[in-house]
Amino acid sequence: MLADNSVHDDTAEPRKFPVLSAVPVPVEEVLENPVPGWSALTLKSLVTEGGLFEGPFGSMLKVSDYTTAGVRVIDPDNVGFLTFNEKPEKYISHEKFAAMTRHGVQTGDLLFSSVVTDEVRSCLLPELPVDAMLRMNCFCIWPLPGLVSREYMMIQLCGAVCAGQLRAYAAESGRPTVTMAQLRSILVPVCSAEEQEEIVRRVRSL
Repeated sequence: MLADNSVHDDTAEPRKFPVLSAVPVPVEEVLENPVPGWSALTLKSLVTEGGLFEGPFGSMLKVSDYTTAGVRVIDPDNVGFLTFNEKPEKYISHEKFAAMTRHGVQTGDLLFSSVVTDEVRSCLLPELPVDAMLRMNCFCIWPLPGLVSREYMMIQLCGAVCAGQLRAYAAESGRPTVTMAQLRSILVPVCSAEEQEEIVRRVRSL
């Protein structure tokens, strides 16, 4: 999915925005050829304290714990490419959730699937009729307010620069997943709030 990502400005040279692409862009290329006014910052530096967490280990949440109603469990397959997938639909009891509230998520939270295959997947959690929590291989990211918006971060995580780094980590490990340490270390292209809003607007229109 590609777009003409130059900004229309009659008084200045058009600036190129990162685009959603299946072709990874090496982060070295970004560092060697920086766009004026942009920075490449680690994801760790862009989140709040405690603002990157994941679902519980598999041993804490077993198949026998699932119920037909209660607290929604966000599965990696629910995290789509810029969109939330309603299926699968899994639940645990409120009693079980009481011991795992630190894995809880709320409407608007930025979700990321650590399962990296053909595409890197991230989305915002929509409003649900029940409480929700993460399952293993799902991350929640809270960007620093005023520095990057959640929707902009979501787009960049799925974009060519970040996706290239994440795929490289997955290839090195020989597993189709990335760890929290690897996610924290990736470099994320950061621009002004105005340009972030324009990128979000353009991606929404695709």
